Amino acid sequence: MIKKIATFSLSIILLSACGDTGSAALKEPKIDYDFTTDKEIIISERHKILNSFKLSVGGDYFSLLYGKEIRFKDETGKINVFDLLKIKNDTGDEIDMIIPSLENTKEAQYCQLFFQTESKLFSCSADKRSENEDLTFIQSTLNGNDVGLEFSQYINAIGSTSFEVRDLTDTSVTLKTVNVFPEFGDSSDLGFTTYLKLEKLVNSLDPALKMTLVFDSVIDGSSDDDINMYTGLLIRDRGMNTVVSANGSVFSGGTDLFSAGVERLVNSRNSDIEISLHKQVGVHSWAGDEKVALDIPFSDESHHKQGSYFNKMLGKKGIPFYLFTLNAAPAEGEHWMTSEEFSQFGLAKVN
Repeated sequence: MIKKIATFSLSIILLSACGDTGSAALKEPKIDYDFTTDKEIIISERHKILNSFKLSVGGDYFSLLYGKEIRFKDETGKINVFDLLKIKNDTGDEIDMIIPSLENTKEAQYCQLFFQTESKLFSCSADKRSENEDLTFIQSTLNGNDVGLEFSQYINAIGSTSFEVRDLTDTSVTLKTVNVFPEFGDSSDLGFTTYLKLEKLVNSLDPALKMTLVFDSVIDGSSDDDINMYTGLLIRDRGMNTVVSANGSVFSGGTDLFSAGVERLVNSRNSDIEISLHKQVGVHSWAGDEKVALDIPFSDESHHKQGSYFNKMLGKKGIPFYLFTLNAAPAEGEHWMTSEEFSQFGLAKVN
């Protein structure tokens, strides 16, 4: 997964490398970004994306909970792309849904609703669609009922990771990550709904509780790194510790989120084997606007945000760690951290 700094172009401003011809190029990012400056704007934008989804089937209405992109290869070898969503109706019943890309084969141009005992299809082909800016509208029918569907093109980036409360006592609580689409793969990603779920849990729990967040599932990255940093700031501001369990794995934006813990621990699946072979904590570079991170000057806002984030989480080792991630593997690659690297950058204690 390519780490996306700029999932939504409306919230990112890339600063020109020639913006200040009298200044020498920065050798590393600055660390003084004020995350409060654009938080309300970014949160508002993501709420608009989440609320853009509207589905009516006859007299039933559905809203959006989670979303990610999935890909399937058909018998001819062609890869078909779908938005995978978890939605709920007015009575709170949750179901999964897929919406096909128009680039799919003709046979893969159906939206599908996965009810508890059956699945239902309705046509989502090009003749059923219309568009207005980043919104898509679909008018179709299902078993004689009119279907109306409206959604933003960015709904597949709102996240597919949730949390559940475990081991609640009078003095402490443990939260564990959950993949909300286990029937569609072992991994999940991070996004706006991840932030909302964690914020809701934190606000519902006694602030005096010692809180630990356990990455007990496979997190393959973030689809929205701007929001992911605010999720990390929420973790740090709440004073949580973070743990990657023997069952868990974090990569890319998942590693960024793990780094937010005040104390950080990785439980190796087998302490007799070098931990990098277990692929439990992974990093790589990022890409945005058709450029890779190291081709973008460190004066750019994206580097400024990332550098400031890691400085807050890891102190003096934050910038060295960030630069390490940019060089460890290309945006389309992966590097799994070794025991020596955990120690070198102070990222975590390894058991």
